[in-house]
Amino acid sequence: MSEFSYSSSESNPPSYFQAYVEKFLERYHSDIVESTPEDEEGGIPFPSEWSKENKPEPLTKTQPVNNIAIIGAGVAGLHAATLLGKHFKVDVYEANKRIGGRLFTHKFENDNPIGTREPGGDYDYFDVGAMRFPDTVVMKKTFELFDELGIPLIPYRMLGKKTWLAYNEKQYRRGELPSWKTDPFKVGVNHGGKVPVEYATQSPSDLLNNEIQPFIKELIQDLEKGLENLLQYDSHSTRSYLTSKGYPQSVIDYIETMCFGTGGYDRALAETVLEELCFRYNQKNPEDLKWKCVEGGSRLIPLRMVERLQGPEYADNVKIFTGHQVTAVRYREASVEGHPVLNISGLRSATAPGGRASFDKLYSHVIFAIPPPCLRTIDLSTCRLDYAQRNALRQVSVGPSCKIGMKFKTAWWNKTGIRGGQSSTDRMARTIVYPSHGDGKSTVLIVSYSWTQDAVALSSLMRGHGTPEEERLKELMLADLAYVHQKDGITIDFLREQFQDMFPWDWTNHPYSMGAFGMFGPSQFREFYRALCRPAAEGNMHFIGETISTTHGWVAGALESAERGVYQLLKLHKMATSEEDECHNALKDFKTEWSPELGVNKTLLKLQLCVSMKLQVEEFHGSRREVV
Repeated sequence: MSEFSYSSSESNPPSYFQAYVEKFLERYHSDIVESTPEDEEGGIPFPSEWSKENKPEPLTKTQPVNNIAIIGAGVAGLHAATLLGKHFKVDVYEANKRIGGRLFTHKFENDNPIGTREPGGDYDYFDVGAMRFPDTVVMKKTFELFDELGIPLIPYRMLGKKTWLAYNEKQYRRGELPSWKTDPFKVGVNHGGKVPVEYATQSPSDLLNNEIQPFIKELIQDLEKGLENLLQYDSHSTRSYLTSKGYPQSVIDYIETMCFGTGGYDRALAETVLEELCFRYNQKNPEDLKWKCVEGGSRLIPLRMVERLQGPEYADNVKIFTGHQVTAVRYREASVEGHPVLNISGLRSATAPGGRASFDKLYSHVIFAIPPPCLRTIDLSTCRLDYAQRNALRQVSVGPSCKIGMKFKTAWWNKTGIRGGQSSTDRMARTIVYPSHGDGKSTVLIVSYSWTQDAVALSSLMRGHGTPEEERLKELMLADLAYVHQKDGITIDFLREQFQDMFPWDWTNHPYSMGAFGMFGPSQFREFYRALCRPAAEGNMHFIGETISTTHGWVAGALESAERGVYQLLKLHKMATSEEDECHNALKDFKTEWSPELGVNKTLLKLQLCVSMKLQVEEFHGSRREVV
């Protein structure tokens, strides 16, 4: 257990991720835009070099908001539809046959005596995607959504004293782990390992905290000074920074193995620092942080969101089309003001109502709410994404992650004293997650939850039910379970007899995700966020999703991004015209009804609109040089 805690007298901590993003946006704008936006009722904030005489005509007034297409029916897309659906016609297109995106709960079926399949028990499920939610200020918007939708929550047990730590051929229950001073896993050079003794006799989490705590302390004591200091190291990965502080590679590998995932410290140092601060703020130790999960699985979240959209307030305006894969969006300047300018086309799957066929429709605005790698499969060649935006889509790092769920005849782990929590190992399984739901009645176990290089290795064996590769995967996972629980008397023969079914899932190799969550390398988030936190197609195309947020990797980030994207869509139109119309009313209602959390302050978001216009004019109107 780490001895570090990060606290102040403030009951609500500042959003450190938000402050970090605002700082690098301010620097970016100071280089590219010399003016500032007008006040709330003012016009478009053109750069000062553009006089009234040479303002680019196509951008002085955006298209009226008539009808909107949202691509992607995950949390971000569904939330955007909710924010807009009372005022505008909204069509939501989802390529998958199910909604929810990376909120995905798998429920196992049972074999009955005559050999057919039937629904499993109430607790025979596991969350393939998001499964746990920390009750912190950072997640405030998520818990507000749960309250609005009546989502049933139960405690999620993150740690348990009876769970296991199994590394370097040594196994200990968490509650019985010897002092780190004894080098319990015998990784030190004096035991045949590669870690120098002075490091092997310290907690790996404390070794990491020794180096990142100075950043955190300064951020808490003086936010402005702390941000300036952290930005000086924006080009560092966690690994390169630890190397610069004199840590041997063997020690960095040891810390990474025990605290994260193989290759995980290639991510940016800033990500490690800010994540640690956000989830440990005012917490004496990790056990103090309260976690929740959804009773019945996280799939209830998008299901309840859809139920709301099917209610009387939205039913006339919002339509959701599953099994509709968008393959192209074509932009053309409107010949008549008010006419749609974006043509969406694609393919409807054979399982969708009406069967397999092509589709196309015109819209005034499009919001993309799909993972950035998936955007590259859609033809956007006419949509005037500027150079930085095109690069951002190509270069963004969306981390790999796999989960493998298994159903057994009995909840055999209960007999060993394990109720919830997780075991960790350096074997291929890496993290074993025991069910927090069902009060001991669930017989489903997440036998492996992995990410980074560990997930890449496992994914090579996920080749479909009945294949030799998946049979090998099953045997590997049963062997790892037996290894981790061997001191409980669990054998692989016992597990084979208990085994009933397996459901492996690899988010990276799925065509509608192409990765699990944003995991950014050095300087990458800075470049990515400032490029996609602004529109294309002359203000008519917007990008949202957890990756494009200050809380990437979480449902809270998806909600934040949706509110930011909707604000920019409505605000750009209001800034472009003084006429009172439905868009003005929608913006007023948006602010009063939803109290949006935009991720960064409104001035910076308005400047992002200005930057978008400037770069598109310079690249696509041929009047000025390209700006990168």
